[in-house]
Amino acid sequence: MRLQSLAEGIPGLVLLAAEREESPRPWVARMLSEPVMVHPDDVSLFEGAPAVALALSVTGESGILTSLDTQIATLTKRRLEAAAQRQQRGDPPHKSEFDLISGLTGLGVYLLHRGQNLQLLHAVLTYLVDLTRTRSNGRPGWWATDGPTGPDPAWRDGHGNLGMAHGIAGPLTLLALAMRRGIVVADHAKAMRRLCAWIDLHRQDDPHPWWPGTVTLREHTLGVSRYRERPRPSWCEGTPGIARALQMAGIALEDQELQHTAGTALLSCLSDEDQLALLEDASLCHGWAGVLHTAWRAGHHAPALRDTLPRLLAGYHSTTLPEEPGFLTGSTGTALAERVATTGLPPATGWDAVLLLNE
Repeated sequence: MRLQSLAEGIPGLVLLAAEREESPRPWVARMLSEPVMVHPDDVSLFEGAPAVALALSVTGESGILTSLDTQIATLTKRRLEAAAQRQQRGDPPHKSEFDLISGLTGLGVYLLHRGQNLQLLHAVLTYLVDLTRTRSNGRPGWWATDGPTGPDPAWRDGHGNLGMAHGIAGPLTLLALAMRRGIVVADHAKAMRRLCAWIDLHRQDDPHPWWPGTVTLREHTLGVSRYRERPRPSWCEGTPGIARALQMAGIALEDQELQHTAGTALLSCLSDEDQLALLEDASLCHGWAGVLHTAWRAGHHAPALRDTLPRLLAGYHSTTLPEEPGFLTGSTGTALAERVATTGLPPATGWDAVLLLNE
């Protein structure tokens, strides 16, 4: 088991123990049994120092947390500097520069969660706002340099990613959450509008609304993406995560129409058996647990979504649950989501902040 991986290892078990009001101290001891990873090329919200610090933040530990906050600030500044240098060269970014799982959106999530370094959070938000601007070649600033899974001749012109985990829905949600807390930078609302417009441009209706997880250059140029197979309706890459991002943007912008559009799209997706049939596992990232928790959160603003919860919970229980621990794809994450769905109580530890599903 990876000691400092929130995605797969001990930090998720710390969160689960705290959520269950059990002592997390044995897990904390294991997590800290080796030096915490702090190299800027190796860490992210889900790996190394930020993952460890986020887990410690729900335990009442303070000594090492202060030191980790300082180190996380340093590595965030280095990431921002690297991004600025890349922009000056005129190069497109890798999605890992900005996304939730590996990039600056994830580090921004940590900073917002901790609420102790607003100046640095402002810098991250300013970077994300700049990322939304169209570049001289007509592509948006977040247009990734290669394919969804890395270099691939089929994606030689790069791609636009719409998803919550690796795409632009993540930055949109972080901008929305910050705005709701009164943390706003220059052109904040305009950037959110640009992202919402681009996401809307690629919405499909046949007849149920859905979004492709990725967009090719041809599709971006033509303004349509009508020849692709639907992705699974997952939190990470599919319609649930994207619709939730739009809902949160609508709430932050006080745009009732956008909120309604997002809620309607999510309800239609979760009422479409053909889309739900594409889910193959129970996990938070790719499967039923992530969809279930997304619907639970979104249902607080779109009451009709609450009616989907019993069916989603049945779908979750009909799938073989993972045996190996892990937050994103293992039993740790499914246990956390199931606890919320069955008790109706919001996460006491705020664990869903790392999925950008919090309020």
